[in-house]
Amino acid sequence: MIEFELEPGFGGPDPHAHDNHIDSFYVVEGEAEFLMDGETVRLGAGSFVAAALGVEHTFSNPGPGRARLLNVHAPSTGFHDRLRANSD
Repeated sequence: MIEFELEPGFGGPDPHAHDNHIDSFYVVEGEAEFLMDGETVRLGAGSFVAAALGVEHTFSNPGPGRARLLNVHAPSTGFHDRLRANSD
């Protein structure tokens, strides 16, 4: 599990898909925008969305406020370890 704090205007990663894990997001605070399989949805605190295997997706925060997300990769493929290594 990874916690993301997204400032207003955060553009997010390029749309992508995974073939080895489900990428899911729980909005803890604020609102975030998600692109899931060509459909854009804006979700507020308490919302959950998941990209199944092979589904193109991304997330962003067009604003106006800050957003906080929990991101879970299941099964874990070491993404959190790669993020930690890149932040050192």
